[in-house]
Amino acid sequence: MQLSSIYEPYNHIRKIVGFDSFEGFSELGVEDRGAEGADLALKAQGGMAYDGASEIRKGLELADLNRPLGHVSKGTIVDGRLPLSCEQYIEAHPETIVAMANFGLGLYEPTLKLLELIRPRLIRGSVLVFEDLNQATWPGETRALLETFDSNKISISRVPYCPHISWVQIRDE
Repeated sequence: MQLSSIYEPYNHIRKIVGFDSFEGFSELGVEDRGAEGADLALKAQGGMAYDGASEIRKGLELADLNRPLGHVSKGTIVDGRLPLSCEQYIEAHPETIVAMANFGLGLYEPTLKLLELIRPRLIRGSVLVFEDLNQATWPGETRALLETFDSNKISISRVPYCPHISWVQIRDE
């Protein structure tokens, strides 16, 4: 949201939408078992739960105070388990085009369903950001990407100072 405020300060149409149940991981499937990390305590249903929804909402309110057109809300958090909450959002907002989606799920099934859900709403130049691609601890995210997109038609980029974050930019298929 801050970058949007810097690079496009008067774009009141772009919305920043976050989705979270704040309940942590849903049930892990067979596809989520990796060659590493099976003994991680957080790698279980409910792992990574976070009781910070009100803190995030307060941050969004503060950000609106510090940007042009701050009276027009730019960011929102949608409570609920993915992918259902995203599906409901898109049904309520059929105008939605996805310019960027950040996947921090790490799990196969919800990542696959989300990719399938938003794929028709991606346009050339859209960016998909992933936190767990090519990681032996969290193989589900990689599998979901490779099942949704032809690996010969995408490329993965990373920054040298953060090996966990990678992105795919949509181009002509």
